[in-house]
Amino acid sequence: MLRNYFLTSITILFLILTGCGTEERNEPLLSPTPAPSSTPAPSSTPAPSSTPAPSSTPAPSSTPAPSSTPTEQPYNRGAEGSSHLPELDNEILFMNVPSINMKAKIQAIGTITNKEGKLQLDTPPNPRAVGWYWSYGVPGNLKNVVFSAHYSYYPNILGPFFRLIEVTIGEEIILSLGNGTDLTYTVISNTRYDKDAINMETILWPPTKPSNQEWITLITCGGELTRYSGGNTGPGYYSHRDILIAAREIAKEE
Repeated sequence: MLRNYFLTSITILFLILTGCGTEERNEPLLSPTPAPSSTPAPSSTPAPSSTPAPSSTPAPSSTPAPSSTPTEQPYNRGAEGSSHLPELDNEILFMNVPSINMKAKIQAIGTITNKEGKLQLDTPPNPRAVGWYWSYGVPGNLKNVVFSAHYSYYPNILGPFFRLIEVTIGEEIILSLGNGTDLTYTVISNTRYDKDAINMETILWPPTKPSNQEWITLITCGGELTRYSGGNTGPGYYSHRDILIAAREIAKEE
């Protein structure tokens, strides 16, 4: 059984979802005292049918030339610090999404304080790893276990969640734990949100999660890329966030 690292209380000024390593500033998405029961669950927003997944997209392990890959500004932590805890990396070893041929290592991450003095969700320091926000949930504890990974990373890396929007309802996601256990979750929603219209209360604390289910929530960037330079090359930021939810039933004594 995993050790319980769930924090029962977290002091939050603002929680800003950076998602994929972009430098997105002044985006308060979460109030200090969330009230998730009054907010509809994110799964009620259907994924837009107008955003087809590119059938020709290579698996995330490939590394195309910089000129053919949309890229984002890598987040520079500098002296701000990070709540990444290396000793937790072996709690969950890998995430496997068979339908998009994705298998990536897990890196335990948390929050950082940005240059405006606000708390925000960190992004994986390793652009090829999936970040696990260990303080929000641990597998086996009937929580919502939250992950994020890069969509792309400057200058030429396709992140683990580059093809996340292609995963459909009913497909499986597998977590391989450090104790040798594999946990299988079934996708129940995959939604693209405008980055300025996300209600992070319902993402982190989903009010409609059944008490006998454990959810995993996967977050990455999506949509249109705007270059910081205003031209056709160089890093930038994405207009949307792709958020996938998968569930498994779990016995309370597990």
